[in-house]
Amino acid sequence: PLVNRVRGGLDEMKRCELRVLEEIRRVAEQTVRLSEKVARLDERVGNLEEKLSIFLKDHNDLVSLKTQWKFLTGLSAFFGSAFVTLLVHYLRKAL
Repeated sequence: PLVNRVRGGLDEMKRCELRVLEEIRRVAEQTVRLSEKVARLDERVGNLEEKLSIFLKDHNDLVSLKTQWKFLTGLSAFFGSAFVTLLVHYLRKAL
């Protein structure tokens, strides 16, 4: 009877050891899959950072261009109104 109990205990220890090893293997596989997902996400973040950088550069260029156009339209409006004023003044004197 004692020998059977010892054998039974050893069998239980082996089953427990196998369950622990199986759990370790499962966790290792999950870790590998998670690492692969992290690598893909890191690549996507890199791509997004690059696209965001391009977008911000384009945005800054557009803001600069818009500012230049506002300046030019303001300047042309000023000179246009000055020209019309001078033209009206000249026409009044001429008539």
